[in-house]
Order: sequence, then C-alpha cells, then structure tokens
Amino acid sequence: MPVTVETTLIFAAAMGFLWLSVVPPVSGIINSLFGPANFGTLFGVMFLSHQIGAFLGAWLGGLSYQISGTYSIGWLALVAVGAIAVLLQLGASMERTLRLPSS
Repeated sequence: MPVTVETTLIFAAAMGFLWLSVVPPVSGIINSLFGPANFGTLFGVMFLSHQIGAFLGAWLGGLSYQISGTYSIGWLALVAVGAIAVLLQLGASMERTLRLPSS
C-alpha cells in the first residue's frame, strides 16, 4: 500500500486505538491475582516487559531484514509468537489460580 495522506491517517488512527491496548486487561488480571498491596511494583514489571518485547520485536525484525533482505522471516516469527501467545492465553484459566494473600 503506498504512503499517502489517507493511509497515514488510517495508520495513526489504528495505532491510537491499539497502542498498549493489552495493558488495562493485564493490569486487572494482576490486581485480581495478587491484590492491591504490590500492584505498583507488579504493574511496573509488566509494563517494562511489554516495552522490552516491543524493542526486541522491532530490532529483531530489522535484523532479519538486514540479514535476509526480506521481511518474510520477521513476519513468520511474528505469527509464531502471536500463535504461542494465543495458546498460552487460552490455556490460562482464572478459575484455577489462587489469590495470594495481601499483606
């Protein structure tokens, strides 16, 4: 798709809606699993891990392009990581978890 004013605006709108959209549900899960006592620390660790993942995704995608001259490896790796994340998420059940006592 060529870069035009319209495609740039569509991309900007999509990023505005989707950027960090996983953080609120994950922070709710952290709060329900561990309680509010250590929420700040656990939220910080979760947010840091998201940022490290974003860095690695961009950097490794660029590295795969530099090595192979195509984005195919990067896209396949992205699909594989996404599929693994879906399987892990589907395998996780909130009913099976125990809530740790808050101090």
